[in-house]
Amino acid sequence: MSILILLIGWPLTYFFGDTPATRGDFVDGLDPADIPDTAFRAEGLSEIHLTAAQAIRTRSFWTISLGHTSALLVVGAVIAHLSLYLTSEQGFNQQRASLVILALTICQLVGMAMGGILGDKVNKRWLASAAMLGHMIGLLLLAWADSRWMVWLFVPFHGISWGVRGPLMQALRADYFGSTHFGQIMGYSSLIVMLGMVGGPFFAGFLADQTGSYRTGFTILAVAAGLGMSFFFLSTPPKQPGSSLETS
Repeated sequence: MSILILLIGWPLTYFFGDTPATRGDFVDGLDPADIPDTAFRAEGLSEIHLTAAQAIRTRSFWTISLGHTSALLVVGAVIAHLSLYLTSEQGFNQQRASLVILALTICQLVGMAMGGILGDKVNKRWLASAAMLGHMIGLLLLAWADSRWMVWLFVPFHGISWGVRGPLMQALRADYFGSTHFGQIMGYSSLIVMLGMVGGPFFAGFLADQTGSYRTGFTILAVAAGLGMSFFFLSTPPKQPGSSLETS
């Protein structure tokens, strides 16, 4: 895959050019003057583009990063351990466990489409908070499942929440901090977020080895997802340069 990316992906990047502004175009080809006043405007959307240093000094940079981290605690743990959990504790054979994972992937794709559409019409941080609630409910259903319907109910809760939340993470940062320094801001945020993707599988696996079951680890991670919901609630738009950059 690395070789394919180098041979195919890298050369294709030259066809994308720079930002629309450098070509005299508008983002998405839409002149802001032509957009009706009644059109939905994303919370925190501004023409002011924060530098990475300015973004890091805002509360929203940290709350979005920590909310994203708590989501990936759940996502990482499910990716790493779902198949083993289903076969070792829920009595699924490999074929049926694979069907659960397939259904989860389909629900994620549906959620991604929903997130892209709703993100242009509804407050993104409220959507992200709702998705964290879905993560929490889904993982609790999985952890305490005593019948297979609870496992199958976990699938839409977690899958759709995962899909809806995914596109919003980058869009929310772009709304709040602008696009000029987005790569650097996202890079710094990723240093925090990666702790969730690494820590979730490790934590769930460690507790499973210690207790003989995934229930305790999954339950604690579900609570962490609930905490992530509060992080997104607190992710109000940052104040722009010219006022205090501490937070809004």
